[in-house]
Amino acid sequence: MGVVSFDKSYLRGGDVRIHSRHENVNYEMHRHEHFELIYYSGCSGVMRINGYEYEIKDECIFLLTPTDFHEISTTVAEGALSIVVAFSEAVIDEALFSAGFVHPCVTY
Repeated sequence: MGVVSFDKSYLRGGDVRIHSRHENVNYEMHRHEHFELIYYSGCSGVMRINGYEYEIKDECIFLLTPTDFHEISTTVAEGALSIVVAFSEAVIDEALFSAGFVHPCVTY
């Protein structure tokens, strides 16, 4: 199994792309050249990031960097929602980079 890599064209010519889903998803291991902020509500499943496994439950948020290899598997209940905000480094304050912001962040 290879690792899929999404380039900046995923942002469709801009610096930010937002989309939401209400269905189950299964994405094999991949990475991309942009950041992602992913919010889950009413979903269950697993997010694997750089060899670590995180449970998707209740309400949770994942912040992924361009260096994070990850795979996602979710099951949704009625009324479940996931929102993905994909954005380029152009929208991030330089102070975050100089502070050593390089790891994924998970919040429940």
